[in-house]
Amino acid sequence: MAKRRFAPKITLFYDKFTDDFVFSEQQDYQLPADFQFQRKGIGAALSGRLVRAGFWLYGCYYSRLKSHVHFVNQRVLKPYRHQGIYLYANHTQPMGDAFTPFQLLKTRPFAVIISPANLGIPVVGKLLPAGGALPIPTDRHQFRQFEQAVQASIPAKKSLLIYPEGHVWPYYTGIRPLPLAAFHYPIATPAPVFTLTTTYQSRGVGKKPRQTVFVDGPLTVPTTGSRKERQEALRDAVAAQMAQRSRASNIEYYRYLPRKSEGSGAK
Repeated sequence: MAKRRFAPKITLFYDKFTDDFVFSEQQDYQLPADFQFQRKGIGAALSGRLVRAGFWLYGCYYSRLKSHVHFVNQRVLKPYRHQGIYLYANHTQPMGDAFTPFQLLKTRPFAVIISPANLGIPVVGKLLPAGGALPIPTDRHQFRQFEQAVQASIPAKKSLLIYPEGHVWPYYTGIRPLPLAAFHYPIATPAPVFTLTTTYQSRGVGKKPRQTVFVDGPLTVPTTGSRKERQEALRDAVAAQMAQRSRASNIEYYRYLPRKSEGSGAK
């Protein structure tokens, strides 16, 4: 689908696809040394359900009414409600992406890998771990606990949401290169894999675009070849599915151009 020709609100220049365009006062937030990556027991389950219900309720306002988010093809997840699955998503909304799993999965248990900077957000940040957020460790000694928590998600029948692009590029309409490391989880602990692709459509002059999130899958998880070959095959399948859906964007609210060649497109 061709993008509309008009002056974007903002033009941003990048040196590499891992550049960060979103900064906050909590950018250097450090996880406490005693941070609990796995929360167990009746109390943790109850508080988690309450937090997810609260975020879902607020998300109904923020996502549906303020950000104009519309989900397409959610029905493909219905047969997998009671088992663990992987969800890979592009990362284009600093706040909106935080509410995506709550809107999509409602109060069902899930885990989502996030930047630790999100925990520094007043009030909301302290609630995220109870809702299912797994912050990437800031101390190498915490990586073992982090990995154990991530790998425990599928056997616990949770959905595991991963933003493989890492950094947020607001309103970006392409798909950035996906790092191979983000795809070792489905190879180590096999489960159905789905993609979530956020796209942008015009709503009229001077207004923020409408967001359409496509849900696709399950994708085939390779079972033959070396571990690296299987990861590469899965990464390529996820990237291809996202790229195909990204063509549904017909507007560039923000435009991204490579700094070294400012006359060419960002894709």
